[in-house]
Amino acid sequence: MKTRAIAAQDGRGKSERRIRAWLCPGSAGLAMLLAAGVPLAATADAANALELQGAWIRAMPPGRSMTAAYGTIENKGSVDVVLTGVTSSRGNATLHESMRVDGQMRMRPIEKLNVPAGGEIRLEPGGLHVMLMGLERGPVEGEAVDLCFDNDLQELCVEAPVMRRAP
Repeated sequence: MKTRAIAAQDGRGKSERRIRAWLCPGSAGLAMLLAAGVPLAATADAANALELQGAWIRAMPPGRSMTAAYGTIENKGSVDVVLTGVTSSRGNATLHESMRVDGQMRMRPIEKLNVPAGGEIRLEPGGLHVMLMGLERGPVEGEAVDLCFDNDLQELCVEAPVMRRAP
């Protein structure tokens, strides 16, 4: 299991260090959550609850400083999971949604995304998605980009291939 330290601020502005696990099946991730004081029932359910299927990132023409990532987030657990953010190995990543307003498509960032127990959330063009912004160089077809989705109990990380169109 890969781990990494993340410097963060608590609600009072104080810095704290958190260790987040790259989830993988097995007892190591479970042990890490238990050591953090998460109750056994919630830990067992949440430790392997989320999966990201069919992740991909849209390849863009040269000179573009942003693109988007898509896929389906499945919650195989028995409790809802709220995503609180996303990070990427390339540029700034944020959760966004597209919607039609007065006949025009608009996009806005969202802070939280609920993935219902036993359900799924589709990240797709024209709807919910991940925006990758501030790119020095757009990812090109054939590359892969790390995406990590955060919630209160875990970090779900995947490598998303860069493609011109949906797989």
